[in-house]
Amino acid sequence: MTFVNLKGEVVYNRKEIALNYVSGWFILDLLAALPFDLLYATCMVRNMASFTSVDILKLTRLVRLARFLQKMERFSQYSAVILSLLIIFFIFISHWLACVWFVIGRYQDGGDDIGWLEQLAILYKLPNKSFISQVDAYVTAMYFTASSLTTIGFGNVAGNTREEKIFSIIIMFIGALMHATIFGNVASIVGRMYARRAEYDKKVLDLEHFAKVHKLPKDIKHRMEDHLQTKWFFNRGLNSKIPSEYPPDLQGEISYHLNKEVLDLPLFEGLPKNLLKYLGKGIETQFAGPNEFLITKDDPLHEVWYISSGSMEVMDGDMVVAILG
Repeated sequence: MTFVNLKGEVVYNRKEIALNYVSGWFILDLLAALPFDLLYATCMVRNMASFTSVDILKLTRLVRLARFLQKMERFSQYSAVILSLLIIFFIFISHWLACVWFVIGRYQDGGDDIGWLEQLAILYKLPNKSFISQVDAYVTAMYFTASSLTTIGFGNVAGNTREEKIFSIIIMFIGALMHATIFGNVASIVGRMYARRAEYDKKVLDLEHFAKVHKLPKDIKHRMEDHLQTKWFFNRGLNSKIPSEYPPDLQGEISYHLNKEVLDLPLFEGLPKNLLKYLGKGIETQFAGPNEFLITKDDPLHEVWYISSGSMEVMDGDMVVAILG
């Protein structure tokens, strides 16, 4: 067991680990680990009401969700996962608040004021709120909290007593905070999910504009479009310079993996691994679409090509003399 201190160092000393845990999550973990159901069965809480401070202690288990929120950073690149987690988080918040709203309606003594459960009983033409089924009460409570958190608030379920009004105000503040944190990020998350496609669409528009401004012939324009589509099909718009951002040795490992099909040819058999990694850095991927010439006669030769995918025709005038690949 270890932990990372403020200097970014991994600490292995057991005493320091224990002190860090005691000064951090120990109290919350202790309260969250208490067997409340067992305590209810003993004389310690036998005379307590059904909703007491002991029940409130159970809420300390929710604080442990902060650990999970801290770990969500590593999943930030997975937009669909984050979006799903945010939706689940919103459902849980609505559920917890709906439970509190139900408890307020069930156990409050509003006096002359009519609470939301009393209004529901009148709507269902029941003698009093105790005749309302738990399913109907929960669905109505969930409906109220969800509509309040999303700032829709139809008003057909509203707070009438002092306790209900105070809790409604709290829900409004929580809803405003959730709009700034959860709902405000949904647009950016969805946009990130289609960022690559948006980049491709931008390149297509730039190509259209470029061809129009410079009045390119249609055949050249079509060849440019074919090349762009072929390149997008193979690499999905990924930048080939990404490995250059990493240390040299790691660059070599990446290059060797990307070009393993070429470097495993008999031509390079027997060469040291480090030399193969160095050679891999000099290999570049090129895309050639249909009706596109890779090299013509009398061109100076500066590269050696290896056909990794597809095929290539060798032309002599208008006659195909060979097909490679």
